[in-house]
Amino acid sequence: MGTGPDGTTSQPTTGAARLVRSLASPVAFAALLALQIALVFHFAPPAALASDVPVPLAEPDTPAGAARIASAAPWTAAMGGIYDPQRLAGAPAGTIYDCGSPAWTLFATGLSRIGVPFGWAYNLFILLVHLSAPWLIFAAARLFCLDRWTALVAATLTTAVWFFDSATHWSWWVGRMGFLGAACLLPIALALFQRVAAEGRLRHTVALGAVLAALPL
Repeated sequence: MGTGPDGTTSQPTTGAARLVRSLASPVAFAALLALQIALVFHFAPPAALASDVPVPLAEPDTPAGAARIASAAPWTAAMGGIYDPQRLAGAPAGTIYDCGSPAWTLFATGLSRIGVPFGWAYNLFILLVHLSAPWLIFAAARLFCLDRWTALVAATLTTAVWFFDSATHWSWWVGRMGFLGAACLLPIALALFQRVAAEGRLRHTVALGAVLAALPL
């Protein structure tokens, strides 16, 4: 027991209290991760994601459709685009909804070229975007120098918006996964820009360049 400057007394921190404090953060992280995984697998069942058949989406002309067309096409070294005659008057794949299509296309095509079934590669991109969204916001909050608990609140709110905000839910439901992934990367770019302006460290500059290069994909 100690006496403060104002004459008040304080109880010393016990071992149990220190243990609770040390476990609070990991338990909170684990709880959010468990909630996120449960929600992902509720809206995107594992049986569908683990299939070699691409998950059917509501809008075939979204980046999902472009990825499916490009990955299934007979690519050659000289071919950089695929013409899709099933669209109105025909259109090069990916030119209607270009934002987000290159990343999904490159990811699914690249994995399929090394032997991964196309459906698995295609669905894995969906799973990765679902799982990474709140943690990208968490990383952005930490880059903005917010403490862990504030960043965890930001990640929790992102999880709530991701699954229960109608516009966001509709966007990934119809297949705009790349677009939403870029939206989650944007706060990281802003945070890195602030760190570069304030501190001028090379690692932040390199990371900012990498994130800016990834955003158009």
